[in-house]
Amino acid sequence: MKLAKLRAAATIARQDWTRSRRDLIALYIMLSPLLLALAARFLLPLVAAPVLEVAVGADVPAELSARLAAAGHRVVAPGESALVLRAGPGGLELLAPGNGDRATRAVRDALEGGGRGVRPGLAELAAAFLLISGCFLAALGSGLTMVEDRSSGAIRALGTGPVGLAAYLAGKLLFIASISVAVCLGAALVLEGFRAPFGRLFLASLASAPLGLAVALLLGTSADSQLKALGSIKLIMPLYLSVPLAAVLVPEGARAWFALFPNVWMLELFRASFAEGGGVRYASALAATALLGSLALVPLARAARGKLGFRS
Repeated sequence: MKLAKLRAAATIARQDWTRSRRDLIALYIMLSPLLLALAARFLLPLVAAPVLEVAVGADVPAELSARLAAAGHRVVAPGESALVLRAGPGGLELLAPGNGDRATRAVRDALEGGGRGVRPGLAELAAAFLLISGCFLAALGSGLTMVEDRSSGAIRALGTGPVGLAAYLAGKLLFIASISVAVCLGAALVLEGFRAPFGRLFLASLASAPLGLAVALLLGTSADSQLKALGSIKLIMPLYLSVPLAAVLVPEGARAWFALFPNVWMLELFRASFAEGGGVRYASALAATALLGSLALVPLARAARGKLGFRS
């Protein structure tokens, strides 16, 4: 029985992809982050440079830490970043993971008082917003197929058949996760080439999928026609994107109030994915995104049983 449920979920995901591919507008919507990434690839370097997380040793003068912070970098405690600035026998030493040439140059410029860009951190913030938008559009594509199932009456046949709500939602989740991974990795490739943190972004996309399914359910249960779906999208999209933006813009002391929103953690997760030397912040954001997204999914899945007409 479990194998049959898995096959049913895979079939639903495949059908969603087939329908989205045939609908050129839906396909364009889901792939539009790749076009935006192409534009960002040429525009962002003109106004921003990457933010680094630098673990500064206790023996490094406080003045140098202040210069790093003034340049827009994040100074963290020893052990919280693989990018380490410390005092060695021959003077200051910078330990950088992997190919750290870019990080070394950026830290040297900051310590010497050189500028990094007109708006420090803009590159990571813009890339993160681009990727959470890509995940949202993948969820939107799944939600629109749910609306189509309701308007065509196909959902009633699924509800009375052997598929069940769990297999139906698993298929939607598989579709959202696969599209999110493809779009996020593709956009990262456009933005940063083969040096992009593909492993981190892959896990971040998977962790974001439960929230994507929650968005799809919110759309699918609030509208039973394409016209009503447009009205729902006008309400869902601002909430999805404006809350993490507000969390970035408010003073740091007020950001704790946003800790219960999974999309706020999702933005932080993608920002941490691009931050060189980050690790601890990425892990906590990864866990919070997956956990809070799954918790948001629970009441919506329960409500969906009656709305969509599933018996089991």
